[in-house]
Amino acid sequence: MASPNRALALLLVGLVAGGAHAASPSFTLSAGSPSLGAFTAGDVLAPAAAPGAGLAAPVLGIPALAMGLLPGDVINGLSYGILPAGPAAGEHLTFSVDPMAVGLPFAPPPPNVSCEVPEAHADIFNSQPFGPALPSPNVAYLDGNGAAGPCGPGVVPGLGLVEPGADNVFNHEMCPPSFVFSGAVLTAPVFLTLGAGSPTLGVLGVGAGTILIVPPPAGPPVVFLPAAALGLAPGPPGCGAPVCDEIDALDALCRLVESGFGENVWSA
Repeated sequence: MASPNRALALLLVGLVAGGAHAASPSFTLSAGSPSLGAFTAGDVLAPAAAPGAGLAAPVLGIPALAMGLLPGDVINGLSYGILPAGPAAGEHLTFSVDPMAVGLPFAPPPPNVSCEVPEAHADIFNSQPFGPALPSPNVAYLDGNGAAGPCGPGVVPGLGLVEPGADNVFNHEMCPPSFVFSGAVLTAPVFLTLGAGSPTLGVLGVGAGTILIVPPPAGPPVVFLPAAALGLAPGPPGCGAPVCDEIDALDALCRLVESGFGENVWSA
């Protein structure tokens, strides 16, 4: 699992073309998040409806079972494998942060990591490093509960999470679960990494530095890239940080315009 004392954790990164936002992004919550309810840290979740204010709790997007994951597996990184043509002005770099993140100090508006503490870990933030410049290097993109928070009266579309509290967005993928999942089966591959100690790592005999792929129509996952192929120390089965190399962020790039998938444009 990712170290809890990291100042800023890019748990999952997504580049979204132009001003398009996924109608219902995919995300996972860390173990212990109250909004998990009966779900697990191996389930992929989605907002109950298009992100807004006062949403119900998130719903199940892709069950861990449909990906062939085992009880106790924790998804550390999630990707639907859509790669961009390259960096360009207007692309959004979205990220979530660790509960210990404080951010560099920037005054609102708009809401940003530094002023959203102590509930920033339930939010998703946007940066545009390739331009055009934003009012601050990061701005709130999706809020945990969609209600006005520590930054003031400005409201950002919400995910239906509990704020302030223990809900922690651990990964996100800006395409909705339906991009790769329909009915009860996968329609396209899902790429993921698992946290140290996840039972599936033990079954596969690999460590937490391994990238796995879940082929359609269902799991179990198989090795896509071993740790050594990424220049990481593999370690014994199930091994992860701090003893062995561990991946706690997987680049997930969903370009809605190029993929032709449905999209919804919001103004933050």
